Order: sequence, then structure tokens, then C-alpha cells
Amino acid sequence: MRARFDVVVVGAGQAGLAVGYELARAGRDFVLLDGASRVGAAWRSRWDSLRLFTPAAVDGLPGKAFPAGRNYRPTKDEMADFLKEYARTFDLPLRLASTVRRVFRDGYELVAETSGGRVAAPEMVIATGPYTVPRVPSFGRLLDPRVRQLHSIDYRNPGQLRDGGVLVAGAGNSGGEIAVDVAATHRTWLSGRDTGYVPFDVDASLYQLLGRLRTDRLPGRAIAGWLAGSGTPLVRIGAPDLAAAGIERVARVAGVT
Repeated sequence: MRARFDVVVVGAGQAGLAVGYELARAGRDFVLLDGASRVGAAWRSRWDSLRLFTPAAVDGLPGKAFPAGRNYRPTKDEMADFLKEYARTFDLPLRLASTVRRVFRDGYELVAETSGGRVAAPEMVIATGPYTVPRVPSFGRLLDPRVRQLHSIDYRNPGQLRDGGVLVAGAGNSGGEIAVDVAATHRTWLSGRDTGYVPFDVDASLYQLLGRLRTDRLPGRAIAGWLAGSGTPLVRIGAPDLAAAGIERVARVAGVT
């Protein structure tokens, strides 16, 4: 198995595959490393009812549009299938089930130490995404052992939960959508700061406009600063949906007594 390339890309999700496409177009010698056993595994492992809140028109990758109507919201499995087909279409050089344990410099090269050995290159792209490590509230360890705790990365459907009430900690898009899912079978509380919601369906045209905003220019900087200070509003679900599902909103949980 080859151990040296011009470029090593760590991560074969959307970003890694898009980088791979551009490297292939440029004629570079590269490999994509990913710890999963198949492309799209990160999407397949999310909760059953998950749909993207971005429409299909902006869910494609360089060289290939998402095969659906402009404003269709793909399911998580449809997104996983698209990524798998994308890698196949462009014959991207994948090395799956290859978990990168650490990266270090050796002379002029960067070396990735993986579960299958070392891979080196003078250039390396880290495309692992920002949410690879679950963040668990510190009060979790203080809860009674009889209280079932699940992080969103492990949640699939309400059938995993015991009878009784459910507190969803975190009121972003993931928390809001999981709360709606759970509320069909359990009394549900949603804990977290209310960052508002977009009170209309955000169609493909608006997403394409937002995609042209750059943080090196004033409009993009202003919006990025506003979002950083106030939090990202809910998209596709909002206060009316939460209320209709019977979800009770509570403030951010700081601890237990």
C-alpha cells in the first residue's frame, strides 16, 4: 500500500470529496483518508427522521448537482447516497476504514499516523468537520444513573427512550428537530437560549444569495458578527411548530439539584 502522495486529505465527507474533485481536476497525486467503512456514514448514523434544512439546489458538490427539485429537502440517507455516488462518479482515490490517530511533521513532510499505517505528503488538508466530538453538559455526570442520557450523535428515534418526560438540552436546529420527533410519544421540554427562527420557507434562491456573502467584505462580516453574538436562528422549524407539538420551552440548564 502506497505511503507517499503529493497531497493527503483527511476526511471524506462533503468538504473532503469536494477537495478531492478539485485535486483530480488539477492532476494532483492524492489520497482521501476516512475512518468510516463507507462514504456517507456520518449521515447514515444520524436520527431516522433527519432532513437537511438546505434545499437540494445548494446541496450538490463541484461538478455534480443534487438530483432532486430545487427546493426539495433531502433525507439524511439520500445525502449519504449522493456522496457515495459522487465519489464513484469521479473515481476518487479513497482509503476507508483508515482512522487518523495523529498528524506530525517529519522534515518537509506531514505524516498521518493511521490505523492502517503511516501516510506522508508535503501538503495535507484536514476536512474532518467541526462537530466530530460530542459535547456533553457537565451536569450529566450528576444525574441519577436511572436517567437515560443520549447525545444527538447516538439518538435515532423515540423508541430508544424510556417512558416518561424527556429534556432535550440544546435549542439549535438539531435540538429543535429532535424535540419535535420525541414529542410525538413523550412529554418534552426543550432547554436552551431562544435564538429566534426564520418565519418563512427559505428557498434555494435565498441560500444561493447567502452563499455569495464573504467574510472578507462588509455584508458578510456584519452577518457573521450578528450570528456569532445572537446565535443561529432555527430554520425549517420554528416556535409555532414547537408549540403545535406540545413542547415546553425552558431556559438553559445550568445544573441539577
